[in-house]
Amino acid sequence: MRELAGYHRHDILNLIKGDGLIGVELGVAAGDYSARMVASGRFAEFFGVDMYADTHDVDQYKTALRKVGLHGPYKLLRMSFAEAYDLFEDESLDFIYIDGYAHSGQEGGETIWQWARKVKIGGLIAGDDYHDDWPLVKEAVDRFLDYTGFEGYMTTEVEPDINYASHPSWGAIKTAAVQGEAPADLLQRGKAVGARIAAKRKAGKRLGDWLHNVIGDKRYARLREWNRARKSGRKS
Repeated sequence: MRELAGYHRHDILNLIKGDGLIGVELGVAAGDYSARMVASGRFAEFFGVDMYADTHDVDQYKTALRKVGLHGPYKLLRMSFAEAYDLFEDESLDFIYIDGYAHSGQEGGETIWQWARKVKIGGLIAGDDYHDDWPLVKEAVDRFLDYTGFEGYMTTEVEPDINYASHPSWGAIKTAAVQGEAPADLLQRGKAVGARIAAKRKAGKRLGDWLHNVIGDKRYARLREWNRARKSGRKS
C-alpha cells in the first residue's frame, strides 16, 4: 500500500484527472464527504446512497440534504447499496467512495467487488477506514488489491474533529475489468458480523420504542440528541 503523504480523505480524488466526473458515495451519514466532493467543482453528477435507518435516521438524512444542497449536481438516494446497484451501468462511474459497514468489512468485501464493476477503466475505487481498528476492512481491501493487481494507495492525514474522518482512506485506480466475487471465507465472516450487529440494533430499537413510550416525546428527543453527541466520530 503506497502512502499519499499529506493527503486527507477528500484529497484522494486527486489520483484522477479531469472535470465533468460522475461519482458515488456509499454511506453518506450527515453528508460531510459528499459536500466536499460537490464543492470540488469536478463533478457533473454526484450521488449519495444511504438507507438512513437504525442509527442514521430522518434527521440525519435532512442534515445531509441541507449540507450538500437540494439542487445542483447532487442526488441523495435513500436506499440500500444493493437496491441502488442496478441503477448504474457497469463502467459508468469515474469515482466511488465506500464509507459504510466498516464492522463487517464492507459486507465481507462484497460491496467492494460488486461496485468496482461500476467504475470505468481508469476510474478510482476508494473507501474509508483502512486501519487496524477495522480489521475486516483492511483484509477486504488487501485481498481485493491482491486479486485484481491494482496498486493501492492510502492517505496519511485524518480529521478527528469531523465525524467519520478519523481513519485513513484507501484508493486504487481501476486498470482492468473486475471479475469474480469476494472470497467465500471473507464473505462468511463479514455476513456473520453483519447479522450480529443487525440483531443488536433490532433489540436496541425495541428498547428505544419502549423508553419513548415511558418518558414521552420531549425527554426522548433530548436523550437521542445526547446519545448522538456521545457517539460522535464513531462508526455505525
